[in-house]
Amino acid sequence: MKKKIIISILIIGVIVVAGALSVSASNPTDILKSDNVNGIEVKDGKLYSTNKAHTEIGTVKMINSVDEGEKEIYGYDPEAIEKYVSDDPLVKEYIVEDGTDSSHSGIYWMFGKDGKIFLAFNPTDAMKEPNMLKRMTEFCKCQKWS
Repeated sequence: MKKKIIISILIIGVIVVAGALSVSASNPTDILKSDNVNGIEVKDGKLYSTNKAHTEIGTVKMINSVDEGEKEIYGYDPEAIEKYVSDDPLVKEYIVEDGTDSSHSGIYWMFGKDGKIFLAFNPTDAMKEPNMLKRMTEFCKCQKWS
């Protein structure tokens, strides 16, 4: 009897661990379309340029709301410059100059995909890549709400 209970507990434990691993392995950014035309690829929350042997050009993460993303951006720079890049789908661009920590300085992009909201970031150094502003604008616009 004890042996059956122990085996049952072990089996349930294995199922729970396997389920947790499969959930944690799926990154919400995996639903984002790569933009082969402009040479931008997404993998595990990182943005890569396919033009230069997969150079990392930034990050992207899912956020719960536009408000959450704006709080994060304005937390780095209360005077961030906001620009609407596109209304359909809605894409917002924010330019941030964080005087206290330059690792937050760069351009943030807020856009939607499959009913989820994402916040992408290109540090200032990555903006030196050819046509990065145009490439990122097109990448964000190619993500569609469904």
